[in-house]
Amino acid sequence: MSDNQGTPIRKALEIGADGVIVPHVNTREDAENAVQDARFPPSGKRGFGAMVRASHFNLPAKGMEEYVRCSNEGVIVVAQIEEREAVENIDDITDTEGIDALLLGPSDLSLSLGIPGQFQKPEMVASINRVMEMAKRKRIPVMCTVSYLVRPVTVESIRVWIDKGLRLLLFW
Repeated sequence: MSDNQGTPIRKALEIGADGVIVPHVNTREDAENAVQDARFPPSGKRGFGAMVRASHFNLPAKGMEEYVRCSNEGVIVVAQIEEREAVENIDDITDTEGIDALLLGPSDLSLSLGIPGQFQKPEMVASINRVMEMAKRKRIPVMCTVSYLVRPVTVESIRVWIDKGLRLLLFW
């Protein structure tokens, strides 16, 4: 997804995605908007289109009411945490009902912190640790490309991040 706006979120879901990774979630309002854009009323503000690909998966068999209910219950919203402001507001973001997971964006976070690509700098480590601690406390899974967090990538170095709450490990 290219931005945190309703149209790209709706389009992704209309072509059949079961969830979205939403970039630039920096505040509670950003998180709430992402959740609202991914769900139909009364849970959200996503518009309904019977002529879109996703509606053909179950709409005829289930009917509109059941389709909307299943869609709202099944959609996954992942907030991308990639800026200093997101780290500062991580408590509010993770308090937002409907945020199902977080995706750490270490490269953009390092840029936002003014330390491009310096993933082991204390400010970077502290920022990531803050996100991981809050997510773990609130039982929200976190995903990240592991090679940004540890070098060399070993079973032992990855185990540290799993213990911190990393649940989806991407390798680059």
